[in-house]
Amino acid sequence: MEKEAMQLQPTGKNKYGSGELGEVEPEEYDPHTHRTVPHPTSNNETLIHILKGSLGTGI
Repeated sequence: MEKEAMQLQPTGKNKYGSGELGEVEPEEYDPHTHRTVPHPTSNNETLIHILKGSLGTGI
């Protein structure tokens, strides 16, 4: 059985350019500059969360 490849074509206007798709590359998005978390998770909390997840699955 052969698989057919589906080609996806973008539609609409490019919000970064003059209207043609692919003309202008978007600016690189830095999620750390847009992050607004009142109490971010510390490294120790992340490690404990990973350990709890591993132990909970029976590893």
